[in-house]
Amino acid sequence: MVAGGKEPFIAYFQKIAGEHPGKHVHVKHAVVEGNHVVLHCHQEWPGEDDWAGIDIFRFDDNGKIVERWDVLQVVPKASANDNTMF
Repeated sequence: MVAGGKEPFIAYFQKIAGEHPGKHVHVKHAVVEGNHVVLHCHQEWPGEDDWAGIDIFRFDDNGKIVERWDVLQVVPKASANDNTMF
């Protein structure tokens, strides 16, 4: 839901922050391999479901983000097993 480019990326996250005050993102795991960074996050949305997310970033040689992918899943209220999302 985020258009390509720096400005749309920033605008999207500023919009979300303005529309959802009190939203928190907790980085649970970070993995760096070469020019890729993977973040496993717990997103808390006040008054809404929590989400588990994975963001994958690819950086160029100057440290600028050139690609980003993400996947999201609602954190279930109950689990059928003892594993957690985090």
